[in-house]
Amino acid sequence: MTGKKFWLIAGNLCFMAGILAGKYVVFGLRAIALAGVFTAGIWFLFSGKNYLGPKLVLAGFVFLFGIYWAGRFLVDCPGGVICNLFGSEVSGRGKIMNCKKKNENLRLEVGDLEIGGKEYKGKLLINLFKYQGEEFLNLGDEISFQGKVQEPENFSEFDYKGYLRKQGVWAILDDARMGKALGGRIAVERMSFWQKFGRSILGVRQGIFMTIGRLWSGPERGLIQALLTGDKSEIDQKTQDNFRLAGVSHLVAISGMHIAIIADLIFMLVFSLGFPRKAAFVFCGGIVFCFVVLVGAPVSAIRAFIMAGLGFLAKICGRKIWMNNLLCFSASVIVFYNPLVVWHDAGFWLSFSAVWGLVNLGSVFYKKLGWVPDNLGLRKTAAASLAAQAATAVFSIYYFGYFSLVAVLANILVFQAVFYVIFLGGAAILTQALGLPLAGFFAFWAKWVSRYMIGVSNWFGSRAWAGIEFGI
Repeated sequence: MTGKKFWLIAGNLCFMAGILAGKYVVFGLRAIALAGVFTAGIWFLFSGKNYLGPKLVLAGFVFLFGIYWAGRFLVDCPGGVICNLFGSEVSGRGKIMNCKKKNENLRLEVGDLEIGGKEYKGKLLINLFKYQGEEFLNLGDEISFQGKVQEPENFSEFDYKGYLRKQGVWAILDDARMGKALGGRIAVERMSFWQKFGRSILGVRQGIFMTIGRLWSGPERGLIQALLTGDKSEIDQKTQDNFRLAGVSHLVAISGMHIAIIADLIFMLVFSLGFPRKAAFVFCGGIVFCFVVLVGAPVSAIRAFIMAGLGFLAKICGRKIWMNNLLCFSASVIVFYNPLVVWHDAGFWLSFSAVWGLVNLGSVFYKKLGWVPDNLGLRKTAAASLAAQAATAVFSIYYFGYFSLVAVLANILVFQAVFYVIFLGGAAILTQALGLPLAGFFAFWAKWVSRYMIGVSNWFGSRAWAGIEFGI
């Protein structure tokens, strides 16, 4: 590793270390950290850049900045935020920022809040149980609400309050009295470009849900919906548990693998139509960006998009791609935007540790498994599974208290099936939308491949020897 690459990685790691330390540093020390950042920055600018001293000072500068930056997001209840109204009966209005419906329950994240003639920051989570409204609520619609503002409460060992804070949600309103104040064309006209874009993507997402409901039913519907949209609400709890116990739950969550599959399919389609390679890359990047937004922008998808985008730029500029640099930089970008993912998003640690394992341990395990035949990519799949499991083992045990003993074998059996479900399911939805008769053909085979994945996971997950429970 050259000196430049080492310091690039070291700088990103120092920032991450500062973010982690920021949670445990009191406010006064954060002020000292900010002063240290300023002093170190001035000294670095006026010192020789070829000596070790300035580089160490820069590392300290980045660490101190991480402490300061984390502190900005860890304030218990800043002024002007909805959390200042805990316990109060309120009547106000706001815009829908996110909308999810499961069975008869409706969950709305509402922002741009105006209560009692005063504007409040932060988002309010409105839970409507047994919602019977016929009217479709969309992103950007303005609604009125009445109810009691409640502070989120943690349950069991899950930090629900921190989980909501990570999403910008500060308070809850359960079973609120709600009305639609503004929607349709008028609401759209008052939106920014990105709000209009998000509303359009949410409309596409709802259309996909309805098409999936027409094409499939039962457990297969839930799996196909999860793989294509990231929504696992239609997968029953027993199936989800078996996927976890079999060590293949990562295949259901949207990750870099799904992004790569979709990007490859789109690129091959566009390139085969005669588009130049660079134009095909740009078009593919735009579609992948829309897909990341459509699936709710989980950390794993954002990480994959950033790394793919930087890799594409490196190819255009004729630069060599260093995966560890891309990995560290993408982690720093995500944490800079929202430091709370470090403490309240298991997917952050699982995603980055898994990719680190694939990059740094994959080739090692591949060589060690020389006795495994490479037909149909068996050795490559086994090596990748072992590398990812070894890298994520600590986080899996910490967050879920479980380590799967059958994950490698289960992944070998179902890994390739993910590609076919995404391809066949996507083709079925597209041909259904275009009114082509091939939709039934694609849907039939997508159902059977999904049934195979569920069957394998259920069999392994139901074995008493599938894994070890740690009870953490």
